[in-house]
Amino acid sequence: MLAPAGTPPEAIDRLHREITRVLQLPSVREKIAALGAVPADSTPEQFSEEIRTLVRFWVPIVEAAGLGLR
Repeated sequence: MLAPAGTPPEAIDRLHREITRVLQLPSVREKIAALGAVPADSTPEQFSEEIRTLVRFWVPIVEAAGLGLR
């Protein structure tokens, strides 16, 4: 789940709490498992860092391939 840059921290915290709560529901867990997925249990801060890491990794590769979007 992503939110726009600048989303107030209170909104991010609420989204995180509610998503975490819903992901604990057996019916939701079953549907996610049926798709072959595993819900992540990271904090918003951990997820943000994961996104930054992926961008640092992929941008040079995309640009080297001549596929840059900038």
